[in-house]
Amino acid sequence: MTAVPDEFASLLSLVNSFDIEANKEELPDVAACLAWFEAHGLWLDDSFGEQDVAAVHRFREGVRVMWRAHNASGPLSANVYADINALLSGVSFHWSVDRAGVLIPAVSHRGYLAQLVTLLVSASGKPNWHRLKVCQNQLCEWAFYDQSRNQSHRWCSMTACGSRQKARRYRERQRQRGE
Repeated sequence: MTAVPDEFASLLSLVNSFDIEANKEELPDVAACLAWFEAHGLWLDDSFGEQDVAAVHRFREGVRVMWRAHNASGPLSANVYADINALLSGVSFHWSVDRAGVLIPAVSHRGYLAQLVTLLVSASGKPNWHRLKVCQNQLCEWAFYDQSRNQSHRWCSMTACGSRQKARRYRERQRQRGE
């Protein structure tokens, strides 16, 4: 097994900051978002407030939807992307070069979203971007990096979600045969 590439680590952490199965939110408030951004080498300005926490949550769930498409049998309908598209349409920034010669987004409003979008754009341009998936168990939807050779993993863990899903389908087939 190979490790998750560094360019995906922050986005995976963000998407998994809400555990659907446990209904546990790791970014419930400004302080938690500040700690997460700092831990990932990003910054928040002093104007970051509760409405911005909600925008981070919307961005996170939009990325989850994008990765759900990587694990789907076909493309998802356009309307599932409406929320993230609306959020992205409000992000504007320009680029500048810092003293070390590094290209950085220069923003004055909602800089945190510009940073998240920059992470997303950078990651989506990588050839292994499609390996980022969301567990097909709708009660889980944990984000994971598919490390399988043929890129066919459908669940975050075969021993947990995969086994449960297969058992459910088996029981359903048995019920249908009994009718």
